Amino acid sequence: CRPAGAEMIQVIASLTINPDESDALARYHEATTPLIEKAGARIVQQLELEDPVVGEMPGKILMMIEYPSQEALEGVFNSAEYKSIIPYREKAFLEYNICIVKKDGPQTPKRLNVPRQNQWPRF
Repeated sequence: CRPAGAEMIQVIASLTINPDESDALARYHEATTPLIEKAGARIVQQLELEDPVVGEMPGKILMMIEYPSQEALEGVFNSAEYKSIIPYREKAFLEYNICIVKKDGPQTPKRLNVPRQNQWPRF
């Protein structure tokens, strides 16, 4: 259920899983699944990428996730529960990037500032 006037927000996650950290990945998924469900978000699509034709690989996995509002999106990433699992995220993924999909055309997505442990946010 979305608040009146709230606009659906889509994000693209570009991920590369660390094959040596399956325990950290399992803990990360155990914690994030209920957070996403509680926020009313849903995974729309998940793609596994192969060799790039031109340029560099952005990540091995791309996911599109819809959140019912900007507030719901920020609620997940700014929650104490999410912040407590950042150490697992840092181990579980070799690459972890999330961008908001721009609504009004094929322009550059706005980068979501996701907290990183012991690191300044990347822009």
